[in-house]
Amino acid sequence: MTRRVCSKMFTDINVKFPYDGLKNCCKSNDYVISDAELASLEERGQNVLTHNAEYLRRKTDMVENNVLPHRGCDTCIQAEPNSLFRTWNIWQAGRLPANQQMLYGDNFRTYEFVLSSACDLKCVYCSDKDSSSWAKELGVPVRKGSAEWKAKILSALMDHLRHKTFDPAESYWFFFSGGEPTYNPETLQLIEEIIKIVPNPSIIISTNGNTKSSVMQRYIDTVRQYSRVQWRFHCSVDGVGERAEAIRTGLVWSRFVENVTRLLHEPNVIVRICPTVNLYSVPHMYEYVTYFHGLLASHGQTHADMIDLNMVQEPELSPWSMPDIYRDGLDAAIDYCDQHGLDFAAHLRNVRNLIGTRIDENTAERIQRKWDYFKLHRPQYDWDTLFPHVDDIVQDLDKRFSK
Repeated sequence: MTRRVCSKMFTDINVKFPYDGLKNCCKSNDYVISDAELASLEERGQNVLTHNAEYLRRKTDMVENNVLPHRGCDTCIQAEPNSLFRTWNIWQAGRLPANQQMLYGDNFRTYEFVLSSACDLKCVYCSDKDSSSWAKELGVPVRKGSAEWKAKILSALMDHLRHKTFDPAESYWFFFSGGEPTYNPETLQLIEEIIKIVPNPSIIISTNGNTKSSVMQRYIDTVRQYSRVQWRFHCSVDGVGERAEAIRTGLVWSRFVENVTRLLHEPNVIVRICPTVNLYSVPHMYEYVTYFHGLLASHGQTHADMIDLNMVQEPELSPWSMPDIYRDGLDAAIDYCDQHGLDFAAHLRNVRNLIGTRIDENTAERIQRKWDYFKLHRPQYDWDTLFPHVDDIVQDLDKRFSK
C-alpha cells in the first residue's frame, strides 16, 4: 500500500505575499488566514506558520487518513500515479516521524517566499496572478497583497526563526521566487535578515536569468560578502535560443547565458537549470539537456540534480494533453540523462508516462485557443516555425474525436 504522506507538506512552507496566501508546496492549493484566526493564534501564543487550522487539516488527512488532501493537493491527485508526489516526496514508509511530531512539531527545513509579482517576463504557462507583465498585457491590476498582512507574517516568520532549534546536521533552505526576485529590492534585504538569525543557511534564488547586468552584480557582491553561506541560483528556462525566448516571452537569450556563466564562476554558487516541462518543449528535450549539461559541466558543475523536476499541469499546455506518439520523442533525452547520472531521467520517465493520458473532446480546442492567443499577441516570434508540432497535435486530436 502506498503511504500518502508527502514530505513537502511537513518540511516546506511557502509564503505568497502578493495574495496573502500560504501553502506548503508550490503545486498545492493556496490558503488564506483570516484576521480572526491570526488574532486567535497570537492570543494562544501559537505561530501562524505551524498551527493554522488549514495546515493542520491537510497534515491530518495524510497522517491519519492516508490520503493526499482534497482542496490541498489537487494537482498531484489528478496526476496520480505519475504525480510530482512520487518525484518530490523524500520520506519513505517506515521512516516517518511519530504521528504527534508530524502533526504538531516543527519539521520545517525549506522556506519559500514570493515577495512580489513584479516580473519582466510573460511565460506561456504563467498568468497575471504571478507576473506583473502578464497583468499589464491583459489589462488587469497587478496583484498586490495587504501591507498589514505582510507585516504580521514577516513578524511571525522572524519570531519562528529566532525560537527555532537548528540541527547542525540538517540543511535549511530559503527560497526566493516570484515574480522575479532579483527585480525586487526587498529580496536582498530579507536575505540579509535571515543570514543574521540562521546559522549557515542555504539561500536559493529562483530567477528567470534575465536580470540586468548591474543588478546581477549586486547579487554577486552579496554572494562574495557572505562566503560562508551556501548559495544556489535556480535559473528558469524551457528551451535553447529563440525557443527559450518565445516560451518565456521577454527573455533575452544572450543575457541569460551571460548571467548563468557569471554565476558559474563563483566558487560558493551552485547553479541549477529549471525547466517547467510543457507541451511546447517536449520535442526539443534532447537539445535542451545536452546544451545545459554541457554548459554546467564545462565549469565543473556535474551534480546529479543540475536540472530541476517540474511540469506544467494546465491542460492547454501540459504534456498529458499530447498524443501518445510523442512519448518516444523523450527517449534520447532520457538515455542521455541516464548516461550522465542526471536525476532528470526519472522525471522525464514520469512525463513520458503521462503523455496522452488526459485527452478528451475539448483538449484540441484548449490547445488551439492558447496557441492562437500567443500568435496574435506576441507576433515577434515565428511560432509555427519554432513549434511546428503544435498544429500537428491539434489536427491529430480533431481527427480522433471527429470520428
